Amino acid sequence: MVELPIWAQGLAGKRAVVTRASRGLGAAIAVALADAGADVLAVSRTGTAADDPRITPWCADVADPAFHAELAGRDIDILVNNAGMNRPNPIAAMPTADLDAMLDLNVRAA
Repeated sequence: MVELPIWAQGLAGKRAVVTRASRGLGAAIAVALADAGADVLAVSRTGTAADDPRITPWCADVADPAFHAELAGRDIDILVNNAGMNRPNPIAAMPTADLDAMLDLNVRAA
C-alpha cells in the first residue's frame, strides 16, 4: 500500500463521488480515496469501476439532469468532477453538435 499524503488521511466515513471513474485518472482517484478510507461511488456511463470491492459503481450520464437530481439527494462529502471531453477543432469550424456536447459535459454538467 502507498503512503498517503496528509491531506488524504483520515477519510474514514466520508462519502465520495468520482465522475468518469471507469478507467484512467478517475479510477486511480477512486482507488486512492478508498485507500484513504472513504466510501466511494464511481460514476461512469457504463457503470463499471475499478475491480475493488470498496468502490460502488454507479451507471449515470453526468450531463443528464436526472443525475444531478439524484446526486442532490445524497449526503456527499467529496466530489471529484473528473468527467470531460474534447473535440479538437478550430472553434469556427466546429460542428454545432460537437460544441453542444462539449459544453454540456465540460460546463453545464459541472
